[in-house]
Amino acid sequence: MFGNFPLAGKLVAVTGGIGLAFCKLAVSSGARVIIADLKLNQESEQLVHGNNNVSFYKCNVANWKDLEALVPYAESQFSDVPDMYAANAGVGESIRHVGRNLAHPIKLSRIALRALWSRDKKGVVVVTSSVAGLHGHFSTPLYCTSKHGTIGLIKSLARAETEANVKVVGVCPG
Repeated sequence: MFGNFPLAGKLVAVTGGIGLAFCKLAVSSGARVIIADLKLNQESEQLVHGNNNVSFYKCNVANWKDLEALVPYAESQFSDVPDMYAANAGVGESIRHVGRNLAHPIKLSRIALRALWSRDKKGVVVVTSSVAGLHGHFSTPLYCTSKHGTIGLIKSLARAETEANVKVVGVCPG
């Protein structure tokens, strides 16, 4: 069984969206953090500024090459691959956003599994879904569709815990 996974001493990669609170929690728990996003907001800048345990990596989660470069970036900055990957970036109601909301966690999960497996490391992938992934909403069918897909991804990767020593979990805000 997977067991306990304290963040102290771990390297955590967090992609955009609502991930700032998780970044703060990880830092306060003794983790090193990579914030991967298009840009930093004022609060994120304060977390990065003057903190050797937090690094910013400019990343467009819709761009496969940006996501793939996250692991080499971690190796160059922290001499290791992340132990934890948190896919947080998500956007609203548009057909182009369906791909971003769903493809990004799929890609990041695959990258994480490969990186962790290549180092024979135990790890965690956190996928931020939504309660919209558990229910339907007439006013936001495309967003709900993409979040239903993330729930399917999380369920489908459940065996990674026993097969690859990587626990894949979901968070459903809302």
